[in-house]
Amino acid sequence: MSEIQGSSAGACASCGSTIPAGEGTCPTCGHMLGDATAPQQPPAPTDFGQPPVPSTPVPTDFGQPPAQPTWGEPVPAPTPVPAQPTWGQPPAPVPAPTPAPTDFGQPPAQPTWGQPPAPTDFGQPPAQPTWGQPPAQPTWGQPPAQPGWGQPVQWPGATAPATPAAKSGRGRVAVIGAVALVLILGGAGAFVALSPKSTPATPEATPTTVAAATASPTIAPTPTLAPTPTPSPTPVPVEFTTLTGAMTIGRASPNVVVLQNGTVLIAGGQVAGGKSTTSAEIFDPVAGTFTKTGAMHSPRMWGTITLLADGRVLLAGGSDGKYRIATTEIYDPKTGKFVAGKSMTTARVEQSATLLADGRVLLAGGYSEGARIATAELFDPKTGKFTKTGSMTSGRNGQVAVLLKDGRVLIAGGDNKNLSLNTAEVYDPKTGKFTKTGAMAFKRFGAEGTLLADGRVLIVGGNDGTTDLASAEIWDPTTGTWQTTGAMDDGRTAASIAPLADGTILVAGGYEGDYVLASAEIYDPSNGIFLTTSSLDTPRGEAGTVVLPDGRVLVIGGWSTEDNPEATVEAYGPAAAAS
Repeated sequence: MSEIQGSSAGACASCGSTIPAGEGTCPTCGHMLGDATAPQQPPAPTDFGQPPVPSTPVPTDFGQPPAQPTWGEPVPAPTPVPAQPTWGQPPAPVPAPTPAPTDFGQPPAQPTWGQPPAPTDFGQPPAQPTWGQPPAQPTWGQPPAQPGWGQPVQWPGATAPATPAAKSGRGRVAVIGAVALVLILGGAGAFVALSPKSTPATPEATPTTVAAATASPTIAPTPTLAPTPTPSPTPVPVEFTTLTGAMTIGRASPNVVVLQNGTVLIAGGQVAGGKSTTSAEIFDPVAGTFTKTGAMHSPRMWGTITLLADGRVLLAGGSDGKYRIATTEIYDPKTGKFVAGKSMTTARVEQSATLLADGRVLLAGGYSEGARIATAELFDPKTGKFTKTGSMTSGRNGQVAVLLKDGRVLIAGGDNKNLSLNTAEVYDPKTGKFTKTGAMAFKRFGAEGTLLADGRVLIVGGNDGTTDLASAEIWDPTTGTWQTTGAMDDGRTAASIAPLADGTILVAGGYEGDYVLASAEIYDPSNGIFLTTSSLDTPRGEAGTVVLPDGRVLVIGGWSTEDNPEATVEAYGPAAAAS
């Protein structure tokens, strides 16, 4: 570097300032006079590429003067501020968030600023806010109320999206149904209710916890509601109903049978004053009317009536009110008349009559000539004749006789010498002989019996010589033995009995001590139990009983007081069809 002392004044090559004479260094910038190699300091660029006005501070983005730059050092570039407008230019408008449309055209609650609105679950409107009301504003800095911002919105009744954070928050839909189970007793018997019917309730949603925010919420499948159960039909009450029509005359112990055309023949019986009658009539269950038909040739009560295979009807024996008779008559439905038939080999009262599988009729026992007889005979409808067959092992009257499924006939109980019997025997048409079988547990006279669906035989009630029995027994043809079963509520003698369509057995009326009964019960062979059912409108003993083709049971006439047998008839079945 050369000496400059004593030289004349000059301009600084660096900053252009005047250097006084005799000075070797610029008093302004400190450069040495005559140092031509000193670097020239460029002006500091501004944020927008414009040089600042000398000695004027460059304004910053926020209106504050920058720190004074050090000469000889580059001016540092200002720290960029994101999203700030360029100075001197109008700021760019911030686009307003577009609200997500809902299924019902209503805007959702205001989303968090800077965040897009959360999609709703299944495209359904959120539970919040209430439609038609402005949405509640969220508290800034606090988690929002249900539904959460950016969370899937839960529509009432829908299943919330399953997320690992809140499986317990799933919604449920409850549908209440009923099964109503109704057990119907006695085919058309009394009914018992298993479960109330319930009317299906409207599905309701349980409160749902909204899951935490997820980047891509998982949409759960649309829940499938359980099918609405079909309401159970209302059970029709099954009961006894007195028919609007009545017989032309009151009768006890009438001879009754259902004809092949579905009408009912009612003939003879005991009338007022204890007399027997020749009158007969036809009941039409469709029209509900009673119409007189031809009269019998002889009055008869306590005899038997049997529908033959050809549609005609055999009436045999009984009492004419004075004497035991052996006469018979044949009723022809085509002509509506009775024709006198050949007489039995023996007069009989309170005998049994059973139609065999080959069309013949077995008549056994009864009261004759002052004694209970053991003889039996067969009626052949082809010849119209009666012939003797093997005799029973014991004389008896008032016994039970039931045709078995194998064609044999069971004879049980009855009376001999004013003593009730517990003995039983079986008649085989193939051999024409009676054979003893197991004895009953109880002696029974005036009992009632019927064949069960499984081939066994049920016998109920009767009198043991002192008491009207409530007990019942079942005979098994495979073993030839008896077994007691459930007992009735009431002891009964001379009651009505009838098998029902469902396999249960109806037992109604009868005598218990000095009383005539109106009560009725249903026996269920599946559990061996008797259950009470609708009572008769009128107490009846020694009534006639038949089962109609439509399943109803008719209880016809019978004694209700000591003086007057009934002319009314009751039907057991659905109430709407009974009359």
